[in-house]
Amino acid sequence: MNLNLGVIYQNGKIINHRSLVKIIMNPILRRLFGIAISSIFVNNRFMRYKIIKQKPPGVSSWNYKLKEGMSVKKEMLNE
Repeated sequence: MNLNLGVIYQNGKIINHRSLVKIIMNPILRRLFGIAISSIFVNNRFMRYKIIKQKPPGVSSWNYKLKEGMSVKKEMLNE
């Protein structure tokens, strides 16, 4: 199983951020409350998490398959 944790880039732009917190909590939050944890980036640096209203349909998979041109950069969160 490949979780592809980290920041997902395509053509030099951030398109997704995958963390264990989001992978575990988002399916529960979506189903029970219709919300999700989102990542806030400023100047390509992770700043914080934010709770958002979920826009269906959402990705609800442990695995994340990278498409051509995508790459993962594992980053430490700002603390």
